This record gives sequence, C-alpha cells and structure tokens, in this order.
Amino acid sequence: MSLSIIITGTPGVGKTTLAKLLSKKLGIPYLDFARFALNMGLITGYDAKRASYEVDVTVAREVLSRHVGSQPYVIDSLIPDVLFPHLVKVVIVLRLDPWELALRLKARGWHFYKVRENVEAELLGVSLEEALGFYGDKLVRELNVTGLSVEAAVEILLTIIRGEALERYAPGSVNWLSIYDPIRLSKRISSLFDDDLRV
Repeated sequence: MSLSIIITGTPGVGKTTLAKLLSKKLGIPYLDFARFALNMGLITGYDAKRASYEVDVTVAREVLSRHVGSQPYVIDSLIPDVLFPHLVKVVIVLRLDPWELALRLKARGWHFYKVRENVEAELLGVSLEEALGFYGDKLVRELNVTGLSVEAAVEILLTIIRGEALERYAPGSVNWLSIYDPIRLSKRISSLFDDDLRV
C-alpha cells in the first residue's frame, strides 16, 4: 500500500484510539496531525473561546504532503483535508450518536458551550461535508461507531480499506437528523450542565 488513510470526525468519536490500532494492524506509521502541526510550527493562533489551536490548512496540507511523500500513514486528524487527494487511499469519517458524544465530552471536563458546538457539528455532519467538499464521494466513507467495540470498529475499517461493502459505508449512510430534533437535543444537553450554568 502506498497511499495514506485519513481517520477524521468530530472530537470525541474515537479517532485516536482507532487510528492507532489500525496503524498496528496495517503495519504502517500512525501520524497525529495536531501534534505534527505543533512540531512543524504550523499553528497560526489560538481560539480561547473554543480552547483550540488554529492552523492554516492550505500551508499545512503542503507541508504534510511533502512529509508523507510515497510513505503511507494512518493519519488521525480533526481536519479532513490535510493531504492532497492523490496521496490518499480513503478518508473515513467516524460518526457517533450525538447524545453519546455529549456524555463523552462532558466526562472529559469540556464546558457546556464547547460540548454543544461539537454535538451540533456531529448532528449536522460537518466533518463529512468538509471531507466531501475536498475529496469527493469516491474517496470518502463514513462509519457509525456507536455501540461498536474498538476491535469490531477496526475490523470494519479494514473492510472499507480493502474496498469491500463500500456502499454500506457510503457518504449519507448516517443521518442523525432523522433521529434527533436539534432543539430538543440542545435542551437535553443543557440539562447535563444545569448546575454549572447556574453558577
């Protein structure tokens, strides 16, 4: 294999855990894009409200593409479009039930507004749309990891990488808006933080 695999998705869906195990299974290096950006001096600022670093994706893509070259990697990245398409075998967007995501992010100690923003992004499929916008539907697949063990999820990832059952994991196969009403979900998330919001 000479092409890289990008594992992306909303924060908290399990990218790092799955990408690291996938890397071991495939015998190719794991690359954490956020750490790479920090190490290479690609950070352009810090968003205090979101408590996150900012990156010029156009510059970062050039640098990472040169770094990768013909060496395949499993790339773990919140930002999908970090590598030029000719270097990519597949971009897999991990999806997670928005309520489960809210619980995970709260357990991490994230504040209400950051949890709500990321759950809304998952609900609307923002990561998927960003991936499709840059790579198109031939390179992009999505996997709902809700309720899957790490081992089961990695086995499905391997199936996708082998080019099997691609239609089952085609973009659009996950639609949280058919399950959740955004306003009700937002109120439900608020209820998780009732004590915090009263302070």
